[in-house]
Amino acid sequence: MRNNFLYSDNGLSVRYEIFKKWRLNSDFSRSAYAGQHYVLLNTGIQRYFMAKNQLNIELKGFDLLNQNTNIRRVVTDTQIADLRTNSINQYVYLKLAYKIVKTGGGEM
Repeated sequence: MRNNFLYSDNGLSVRYEIFKKWRLNSDFSRSAYAGQHYVLLNTGIQRYFMAKNQLNIELKGFDLLNQNTNIRRVVTDTQIADLRTNSINQYVYLKLAYKIVKTGGGEM
């Protein structure tokens, strides 16, 4: 028995500064294999604070279209297996980050 399957994985990432110190970002990917396909869309917004943008806060959502099925099909000469994994599909996170910068000081 001979089975031929096509695997395809395409993606696009966009980062855009909408206002001064505000950034919108989005990641889009499409995967297809053995007649199964899904689209992942992750989107977030960031705001920078302080003179050198040392502090930023980001709100980001993952798998906004809820299409990540966590199923993978494996086909060999003797079997067809559907593998299922457990993971968090849709979620949102809020991130606060502070970048430490070098401050003054001389040689030691």
